[in-house]
Amino acid sequence: VRQDVRILVEADRTDKGRSGRPSAVVFSSATGALALTRYLSPSDMLDDPDSFRLDIRGFISRGLAATPSDRSALLVLFDPDSEDSRRAMTALAATSSYTAIPMIAVASRDFRNLRPMDLDGFAGVVLACPDVPSAVAGYLAGLLRNHARKGGRVLAVLPIRDPSVASVIWGRQVEPVPGKAKGIRFHKGAFPGIAGLEVEAESVGFSGLRAVTGPDCRVLAESLATKGNTAVPLWWRCTMGKGSITALNAYEFADRAFLGFVVQSVLNAEGSWAMPVLAAAVEFVDDCPLPMTGRFLKPMGKKDTEFYSDDFFGMVLKAVDGIGIRPVFMAVFSYDDRVAPPFDELYPGQVGSVSRELARRIVEHDLLAGLHGMNHLSPAITGGVSKTFPDRESISREFSRARKEFYEVFGKENRPTVYVPPNDYIDKDGKLALTLSVPEVRVIASVFSGSEVETQQDFARDQDLQWITTFPRTWAGYTLKGEALLGMLNGVFVLSVNSHFIHPDDVLDPERSGGRSWKELESGYLDGLREVRRRFPFLREMSVLEAAEELNRMLSVGLKTTRLAGGGIRVVRTSGVVSPLTLLVRLPEGCPPKVSADGKVLFSDLISGRHHVRMDGRVLEIDCNRSSAAPGGQTIARGPAAPRGAR
Repeated sequence: VRQDVRILVEADRTDKGRSGRPSAVVFSSATGALALTRYLSPSDMLDDPDSFRLDIRGFISRGLAATPSDRSALLVLFDPDSEDSRRAMTALAATSSYTAIPMIAVASRDFRNLRPMDLDGFAGVVLACPDVPSAVAGYLAGLLRNHARKGGRVLAVLPIRDPSVASVIWGRQVEPVPGKAKGIRFHKGAFPGIAGLEVEAESVGFSGLRAVTGPDCRVLAESLATKGNTAVPLWWRCTMGKGSITALNAYEFADRAFLGFVVQSVLNAEGSWAMPVLAAAVEFVDDCPLPMTGRFLKPMGKKDTEFYSDDFFGMVLKAVDGIGIRPVFMAVFSYDDRVAPPFDELYPGQVGSVSRELARRIVEHDLLAGLHGMNHLSPAITGGVSKTFPDRESISREFSRARKEFYEVFGKENRPTVYVPPNDYIDKDGKLALTLSVPEVRVIASVFSGSEVETQQDFARDQDLQWITTFPRTWAGYTLKGEALLGMLNGVFVLSVNSHFIHPDDVLDPERSGGRSWKELESGYLDGLREVRRRFPFLREMSVLEAAEELNRMLSVGLKTTRLAGGGIRVVRTSGVVSPLTLLVRLPEGCPPKVSADGKVLFSDLISGRHHVRMDGRVLEIDCNRSSAAPGGQTIARGPAAPRGAR
């Protein structure tokens, strides 16, 4: 019998002795159901409904409806011919891998076959197409409206252009936004800690639809009002009857740079859920130590040796001592752009001693050192933005030289366990060459969201080398503004992780520095770190190696989440695991979390329904504490700040 088969009545013969293998005479399954009438009613003709021994309507619904084996699954409606819909499906696939919420897709050609009973078996319905075939638009609108009013949840991950379906998602008439809506402002109820955050209008634009949401809607994010244009709602949540509607109103939200918006919206569509998160803040310092020349830096009024060793490193130490960051310094030994011998000397001349001295100071301050490269060329034989190597063997030789230099500079007690590819690009040949020549490497860190000439990564195990952990950086720079701010939020939304990096020589580039002075950049860096910690106190300071170890533990643990009466959940994890696990828990809005003995609430936001909870045992129940006085807002319960060794 298949796992999805639910036997309701089974029977065995008694006239010839029991066979030991009863027959299923009334059963349902994922693909249908069967009932022999004699087991349903005293009469084979089923002529007396009052005498039925089975709820016939419920039985038929279970047998004919598209009922998933997992009741937490989402039903996703998409259009395979729409490029926007295909992008949304890519985002939803990534979201499913992070949240572990299963999804079942139905193509637009099959919308007409959907019935109310099909929707009832799913935790929620996701609309992942901007246009609906006109022949079924009115029918689908009625289907979604009926589903929500009965208590179902509906999510639209793209702007909906069809008026009848849009009226369900918006509640009002819609029209295209001329040009792009500029900037974004976040409100209460979107995610813990982000209320009031703004991204300036010059930095980012959104293509969506203009509308006025209904009175039962809470706008979670909207564009900024600009000259001649009112604010446009970009993200909202509404109540409809006993159910809810969540909507994302920008085509850009289907891009990887905004994956976190989809993750958090999918949690709304599921309703009550728990997903493991890192809850970590990680810092990278790329190109450091770097080759110095002793040249005079006019903007700084001093030589580069003094600036990097004193001012820049001093700034990082202020963040280490004052904020508690645990950065990893990614060493590069040369800016030689040759891919075949002869190569430049590494850290040449007397000036090279300053780079080596900085390396010793990094070790003395008990800070992690990683490998950025022998030179600053991407280790690849194809693609990227820099000169490529002729073959894998030439890359291996470079990595062997880099490994030898790393031990000479940082000491034999240190290990090059973390690698960041120059220009954020590495191909499969580069990864193989790296792991063969530098077998100590355990973490490769590129970028979470980047251009087509960068290696985009998930927080996961490498798809080519399963013993390597990929731990991408989510944002960069000295100031928490514009795209950098959105990148930071994206990481926090996706996995409660802040993964940030800076380059020492950014301060010398007018474009990368934004024309700001060194003092402005230093202040921006420290203020940005403090702002992230103030808004998201559930983030623990970790080195990337510590965070990668925790990520691996998290990836090794499976969770089963089931609903409790009243909106709570019961979470069961893999047996034999002794390390605590941090969960992002989604409960109904206004539900104060009450956890069983093997857990602790670390951070709670009642308006968004998001709570960070520590799971200490194998089973954890999280319920609504209706008796507690719970006005809107957030509470914090301090737990251990970081894993072993943290400052």
